[in-house]
Amino acid sequence: MGKKEFSSKTFNKSLIVFIAILFVVNVITVFFFDLMISKIFRLASSISIVLFLLYHKFNHRLVYIVLAIIVVSDIAIVGYEHTWGVLLYGISTTVAYSLLGLNVLRFVQWRQVNWYEYLIYMFILVFNVYVFNFLVNNISVDFESDIAFYSIKICGIVGIAMCLFSGLYNSTRLSFKTAYYMYATFGLVFSDFAALLAYYYKMEPFLFYFLDRTLYLFAFYCLVKYVFFYTEEQSNLDNSIKGSFEDSKVL
Repeated sequence: MGKKEFSSKTFNKSLIVFIAILFVVNVITVFFFDLMISKIFRLASSISIVLFLLYHKFNHRLVYIVLAIIVVSDIAIVGYEHTWGVLLYGISTTVAYSLLGLNVLRFVQWRQVNWYEYLIYMFILVFNVYVFNFLVNNISVDFESDIAFYSIKICGIVGIAMCLFSGLYNSTRLSFKTAYYMYATFGLVFSDFAALLAYYYKMEPFLFYFLDRTLYLFAFYCLVKYVFFYTEEQSNLDNSIKGSFEDSKVL
């Protein structure tokens, strides 16, 4: 037991140091380098997270798939000044959001949600979709094609829905694992929202790009922690099954 706790503490420290290094590097690129360099370092950060998980030999196929898609979306961000970049970003991010949302939708215990809570959740969903739709419609002239425009609009709506699903997942199955999953999804969506405000609305671009990168790395931290707790849970379950099997053999 002591060895396991030591291993967990060592991993947590290495994760915090790793994310802190990425954070410092990204902040430097946001404030002291041009936008293209900043985008490249965002892409490098995504790839680094994948390598970090592979190094620690975590096994969660869905998260690896989502991270691979996020890497694709970051490649699209590098080419975002072109129509193909906007379109690829919208499609890839929508797929990543959908996978994260659908992954937990089946685990939501709907009967634990009261009718008035449904009303509150629906109000929050409709309000956020309305605000996002209003903001995106105001910048429709900045898109070179309708396909690119609607890909971004659909991406945002799916992201908002994903936040709702992850919130319901956490509230009905409350644990460290579900909380980190919820924080990861919210971090990814609000990171993209901050980047949208910085890029299209030019609202304090340095501040919002800083917020974008902070939330982005926070989301990655939470996603890795989710995988860690998921792995621990699966390991304990396997040990329990193995122990029951050994006991049955003795009997």
